[in-house]
Parts: sequence; C-alpha cells; structure tokens
Amino acid sequence: MADTRPSISLNGGHRLHYTDYDWSKLTGFTIQTDGRWPAGQNIRPAEKLQNATLLAFDRVGNAIIAATNNDDLTPEAKARRVTEAAETYFTDLEPIIKELAKGMATLAEAAPRALDAVRPLDKGDVVAELRDQELRALMRGVGSQERQKLMIAMNKGEQPELVAAVLRGPGVASGLDDKARESLRRVGIVASHHEALLDLRALLMTRDDVVRTAIAGADSLKQLHHGAQMMATRTHAWQTDAGAEAFRDWLNDFQMLRAA
Repeated sequence: MADTRPSISLNGGHRLHYTDYDWSKLTGFTIQTDGRWPAGQNIRPAEKLQNATLLAFDRVGNAIIAATNNDDLTPEAKARRVTEAAETYFTDLEPIIKELAKGMATLAEAAPRALDAVRPLDKGDVVAELRDQELRALMRGVGSQERQKLMIAMNKGEQPELVAAVLRGPGVASGLDDKARESLRRVGIVASHHEALLDLRALLMTRDDVVRTAIAGADSLKQLHHGAQMMATRTHAWQTDAGAEAFRDWLNDFQMLRAA
C-alpha cells in the first residue's frame, strides 16, 4: 500500500515520508494527579527530532547528489565527500536522540508514581474508613474458594469498592499476598486512568514513529551512494533505548493496552 503521508523529496526522486502530528496537543498533554503532571513535555525532543530529520535529509541528500554528479571529482573524491556529508546527518540527529531517550526515561520513572490505583479517602471521613475496614475484614474472612471467586471478579473490573478498600489497607488486613495485590493495583489503575494510559501510549508510539523516520532517512541516503552505508547502519541503534523499553514494559502490564 502506498504511503499517503506527507513527504519531502530530493532531486533524484527519493522521498522521506513523515507523520504530521499535532505537536501542541501532544506536548501539552497533562495528567491530573494531586497536582498536574505535564507528561507531554517529555515528547518535545520528538518534535525537534522530526524537524531536524527533514532538514538534514534535504541538505545531506542534495549534497550527496551534487557530489555523485560532479564529473570533476574522482570516484575516491566523490566517496569521501559523500561520507563527510552523510556523517553530518548522524551528528545532527544523535544529540536529539539522546534528549528523547531522557524524556522516555522520565516517563518510565514518573508514570507509575503519578497514576494511583485508588484515590485516598478524605481526611477525617470516619464512615468511609469504617466501611473500608469492613470490606477488608470480609475479604480476609471468606474461605479460599470464595476468595478465589472474588479475585476473579475483581480482576475483571468488578467489585470496585472492594478493590479500593483492599488497596487502601495493608495486605495483612485483607489476607492477600503481594502478588494478588499487585494484580488488583493494575486493575485499579486501568479503571481510574483508562484515558490517561491511552494518551501515554500515544506518546510512546509517537516516539517510535519519529525515530523510525530518522532511520528511514538514513536508509534512503545510503541508496544514493554506498559512501553513506556506514552512517545508515549506525542509526539503527536508535530503534531502542532503555527508557523507552522500560516505559513500554510498564504500559504492556495492562491487559487493556495489549488488546487495544
């Protein structure tokens, strides 16, 4: 299927397609927690990277074409000029790639802290606290078979009041181990922050797409002359970074996102 996204083209006909994002919406994305977490600010380097990629592709690509079409140069001189031009593509984008990796690492660290599975009770709400205690005692007091049935229901998103009460208290109060509580914590996060999780995933997908565009630009340049081959190969290391993969792993913990 033909790529219908916008593109820039070189004199030789080579094109680089890219996605026309609403950057103000992406970078302005915030999550309401105890305050406001401006999560979208961490994707700002992606906008910078895309703009730099398009500029570098145009500049370096036309420089390579000019060198290869220059009949006054020997094959060796052409290769040298191509290699020098191609290297600037890498050196222009590599620092921004590192900035983006820092943004991903921040998201991976901050998102689990920003999204609480349940909201705390209002201070001094004695009635609600007593109700929580009753629900935790109920969970602790049921038999193993009944507890298993309740856990299945709770992990399906049912019994939200019981889930909240269990998570607001210590494990010993409800008779659940750490593994069971962690499972319920994920359920609580999905229930409380469904839209925010989808928006966070969109930030990660934007990062992936923009990095792919930067790599695609390098791969297109190497088709113009073999002197750009080494540079293009090096850009493939940009596909993954520790922060992005940690953020991806955290998001993939939620079954809702795996099924999306």
